[in-house]
Amino acid sequence: MDNLVHIGNADISIKEYKGERVVTFKDIDMVHERPDGTARKRFNDNKKDFILGEDYFARNSDEAKGEFGVTAPNGMYLFTEQGYLMLVKSFTDDLAWEVQKKLVSSYFNVYFRMRLEHCSRVRNQILRMKGSDCMSEKEKRVVEKLRDAIPNMTDFQKGYVLGMVESSASKHSEQEEENNERSKYGTQTTKN
Repeated sequence: MDNLVHIGNADISIKEYKGERVVTFKDIDMVHERPDGTARKRFNDNKKDFILGEDYFARNSDEAKGEFGVTAPNGMYLFTEQGYLMLVKSFTDDLAWEVQKKLVSSYFNVYFRMRLEHCSRVRNQILRMKGSDCMSEKEKRVVEKLRDAIPNMTDFQKGYVLGMVESSASKHSEQEEENNERSKYGTQTTKN
């Protein structure tokens, strides 16, 4: 199955929530070859240190069933990469180190790398747009500033900018197609 990732001696299904990959107590216990309930106990012992919506998400039983097809009578906790690393901080055996490295590189970061590749494509699109006739002078100045700033941005900032640029690029792409259609049929093009 394409939605499984092999980590250590186990296969876990890919789960995403709010645009990021997450893991459950069951996933953590399985890949770390720990008895069922180990991850939950660690979480309950240190719950005060975890931030809801940042380190983990809580889903009630209906949401767990509807969103993930999982029967969870007591609800379901989903851990982000940061939450996972906090939770397994106390797992220090050799297997734990190997699993942590593999889970981060093969599970969590795969999605992030895809977003960065997409960001790179959008950056290239920005560079191509810089000379576009359909851009206002203000938009050209913004694109120039972004082009210079991107190498110094954090990944979070790049992701934020990515969303804005995708929206703008989409608008300009539609305008360009419209202008191409008009020029094909000999009608006059307009600039914004």
